[in-house]
Parts: sequence; C-alpha cells; structure tokens
Amino acid sequence: MTNIKPLPTRYKGIKFRSRLEARWAVFFDALNIKWRYEFEGYDLGGGDWYLPDFWFPEWDVYGEVKPCGGDFRKAEKFALKTGLQILLLEDVPAVSSYRFLKGIKTYSPNEEDFVACVEVGICWDVAYRDCRLYGDPLFNPEQLEENPESDIAYGQSVFVNDKDEVTGNHINNLNVLDNKLWKNDFCIDGKELLAKYMLIINIIPNAGAVVFKRNLIENINWEKILGFKLAGDRLFWSGIFMNTKVCFVAKNLNYFRIDGDTVRSRNIYTLKYLKEIQSVVFFICNNVNASFKNKTRAVKQWLIYLRNAIKYNKNKGVGFYFHSAYLYVKLLTIYIR
Repeated sequence: MTNIKPLPTRYKGIKFRSRLEARWAVFFDALNIKWRYEFEGYDLGGGDWYLPDFWFPEWDVYGEVKPCGGDFRKAEKFALKTGLQILLLEDVPAVSSYRFLKGIKTYSPNEEDFVACVEVGICWDVAYRDCRLYGDPLFNPEQLEENPESDIAYGQSVFVNDKDEVTGNHINNLNVLDNKLWKNDFCIDGKELLAKYMLIINIIPNAGAVVFKRNLIENINWEKILGFKLAGDRLFWSGIFMNTKVCFVAKNLNYFRIDGDTVRSRNIYTLKYLKEIQSVVFFICNNVNASFKNKTRAVKQWLIYLRNAIKYNKNKGVGFYFHSAYLYVKLLTIYIR
C-alpha cells in the first residue's frame, strides 16, 4: 500500500484535501449541480467522527470521494447510524451512473417502527449538462400488518437499464429455484427460505422493495457485514431471515435500475467475490438445516461463478488456480456442517 499523501488543490478559493476532490467539484459545476465542501461533521459514537466530502443542498444528500478501490466503510457506517443518503464517488468523474449507499429510513404507521432501505441513484450526462435523480417509492407495509407473525416483506421489482427501458424482472432470475413460488403472494418461515433458496442465490436483488420491523436489526453483526464489498446485502438479509416469517408481494411495486458498470459487475470474476459468496453459504449452513440436495445446488451455483472467474482470469497464473482449488475444497465442508 502506498504512503504517498494526496496533493491539496485550490479551486474557487477552497482548499481541497486532494486533487481528486477538486476534480469532482469542477465536474459538479459543469453540470450546474450545487454543492458545499465539507459542510457538516457527524459524531458516529465511540470517539469516531465523520466529515463527508460534499453536501448537495438541492437533494439533501452527501457525497464521499475515494480513489479507485478506496475504503468506503466509514461512509457506510455514517449511513447506517444516521439514516442519511450518501453518494459513493469512486475514482475520477466519468459519464456513468453512480449509486447512493442504501441508507436506512424509518417511518412509524400505527406507532410501530418499520424500516425501509431506500435505494437512490444518480445519472448525469455531460453532453447535455443534465443531471437526473431517481429513487424507489416507499414500500407499503400492509403485508406486515396482515401477518403479525412476520417482521419483513418485499415485493416484485421491474428491471430497467440506463435508458429507462424495461428489461425484465427479478422473477426471471428466481425461476431456476422455483418456477411457481414467486408468481403469487406468500408468507414463509425465514429459515425455510434460507435453506431452500437463499443458500443458492440472493433472492432479494433490490433492497428498495423491502420493508421490515426495526427489531430485526438489533442483533445484526454490522462489523462483519461492512467488511463485505460484494455480497454484504445477501449476508444482511440472511441474518434477518433467521428469526421471522417472510412475506412476498407478487405485484410490481417499483423499479430497479441495472447498470452495466458497477463495483459488483467489475468484481464478480474475482476471488474476493467467490470468498464472500462462500462465507454466506457457510453462515446459512451453520444456522439452518439445509438438505443434501440444496447444499449440492449451492455448490453447483458457486462452481458456475468459479468457471466464469477462471474464464475471465485465464492469464492470472498458477496462483489463481491454486487458490480457486483451495476455495472449492473448503466449500465442500458444508456437507459436514
């Protein structure tokens, strides 16, 4: 790891801590986006303070700038602690789509706390100096009110591309698990969903379509989840499913934007992704009784990820193949868990 310090840079009379931050400020000005630099700091508890790089007053959201591969864990902690939205700005400005961290928002119908993970995104077009902000509508918790034994519900999401064209929905991906279950509303024990489905793939692709009761996150291991970069959402939902029934609404409730160039899409062929998926599988097998058949399906799905990774990294050398073989052998220990 390099110890070279960022070069402070002045722009519009403001001294930025790095040239990268200043470049983002220039970029925002080019798009007529109003911004404030290091507007307000926050006490995250335990002597930990956080000062976001930017605040965008028109949207009331924050922005954090990091170089490529930078550590956003403090920004994640900020969103979880405050419920505020923060835009993760990695590397130099580009004509692309960036995502806000999925901040947690709380609302209280009938004096009972529900939580919705509100996913928001931003697209900008330099050619037209245009910026569009979009977000998911808040999920209505009627299913939870009708099923008091359930503390979490989620719905169907329509997939759209970066041109706002509908490309399908998440049912298309779940048909490989059960081609009937997700076509209708249901309410099932969370451990059953883990053992049969979440063990194999992530059955909640869009956090913006979920609502749950606050008590479910009281015992979540945030430190472990925030240590994940690519599969933390699947680990988070797996932990929540442990202690409740899960309701599903089959109708389309919102839209989920599928961007071609995201942190996850750039890393699904890496050993890190394979390790994180493996960790989720271990977590589920350690906490629920999964059948031999479903464990085998999970192994086969993981091998699909491995096959794609090997194809993508065919010039990585012997070390990559040796590590891949080690991970596969380690994964087989699920049969004795």
